[in-house]
Amino acid sequence: MEEERMLPRFRSMGVVLCLATLVIVGVVTARSRQRGGQETSDRTSHIDADIKRSQIMRRIQQQLGASDTEWQVIQPRLQKLMELSRRADGRAPGQGTQGPRGRARRPSTGTSREPSSVQEALDDLRTLMSDANARSEQVNAKLATLRKAKEIAKQRRAQARIELRLVLNVHQEARLVLMGLLE
Repeated sequence: MEEERMLPRFRSMGVVLCLATLVIVGVVTARSRQRGGQETSDRTSHIDADIKRSQIMRRIQQQLGASDTEWQVIQPRLQKLMELSRRADGRAPGQGTQGPRGRARRPSTGTSREPSSVQEALDDLRTLMSDANARSEQVNAKLATLRKAKEIAKQRRAQARIELRLVLNVHQEARLVLMGLLE
């Protein structure tokens, strides 16, 4: 008889314990998402960028009509040219967009690649220009550094174009010109 009276108490305690456990698990999960959310988002965006890049490369291969054997020669040269073009424009590695006030956003994916000399010169000039007391000589020096970095990047890009053209037939070259990847 007494067991029958105690049974509803145990059931209600069991329900309370289950609910408490679910609440605790929910809180712990939410906190871990808050802490690791940005990290997970960065990893996901890095993976998404890799997938997008490989899809773009597959489309280019198809548009060029390049066999797998040809593509093994073309792809590294094309990727080099594309990377040099990004870096010559002052974009940080892996970045195709700009952040607030036109500043190129640094990759948050933990990439080990360093910013280009153009990006560094742009950052130095931006920093100097944020100083209201910047002297004209300092600005001229930063401008000269930026212009020199851009000129070197331009020469490297020109060399990469030549190297790519050497392995293309005329139709492939024309397609890359139409895509805006070659001049």
